[in-house]
Amino acid sequence: MLSKALTIVIPCKNEQDYIGNLLDDLSGQLFIKNTRILIADAGSTDKTLEVIKEKKKQYPFLKIRVIAGGTVSEGRNNGAKLVKTPYICFIDADVKLFSNDILIQSYINSLNGYPLITCKLKNYSNSYVGKVLYWKYNYVHRFLSLKYPFAIGAYFFVDRERFFLHNMFNENTNTSEDFLFSQNFTPKEFKTLDRYIGQDNRRLEKMGYFNMIKYLVVNFYKYLRKDIKHFSKDVGYWN
Repeated sequence: MLSKALTIVIPCKNEQDYIGNLLDDLSGQLFIKNTRILIADAGSTDKTLEVIKEKKKQYPFLKIRVIAGGTVSEGRNNGAKLVKTPYICFIDADVKLFSNDILIQSYINSLNGYPLITCKLKNYSNSYVGKVLYWKYNYVHRFLSLKYPFAIGAYFFVDRERFFLHNMFNENTNTSEDFLFSQNFTPKEFKTLDRYIGQDNRRLEKMGYFNMIKYLVVNFYKYLRKDIKHFSKDVGYWN
């Protein structure tokens, strides 16, 4: 069912500790058989490609293919250019899927008039602070999305025609490309599913809790000020 409607694109670089878990989760999604999964690898130097190779053998019913990646936006766009299905789902390599019906629910909702869909976020590390911050993020995200739709890049389900109509992700940005692209949609065209995806604590620990909050607030402020050049700066988020 999904194979004729959906292609999954995963930007990836040195994700040996995560990509296998994501492919495990995808293999358990309802109606996933024969769905195409494009992994845009940006020259991984760890065992990422070996893990993917093993998962291809383990899940022959998934049409997994590795393609050339680049920056996160470049990897997503490279994958999108190969998509022929009506819908694309961009998923980050470190994501955990907490429900086996996330993809099919996204598809059903897209048919019901929502060309842009995302999920709620959950922190699956052992950090209490991380869990609280993600909970607060969901609350703020719900409120802001009443005016500013925001499908997070970690799970970004979009109508393919609309994606290309709005010129894909801006490859000149180094941050918030998902938020900027989401602004091409009205609040009525956007939905956050009542389903959770998870990420661990690595980016919070790397940037620091305060700096991560500051990063999000400053980006939103710069957007309101129409300072789009700000988003081309490399803040080290993806390094």
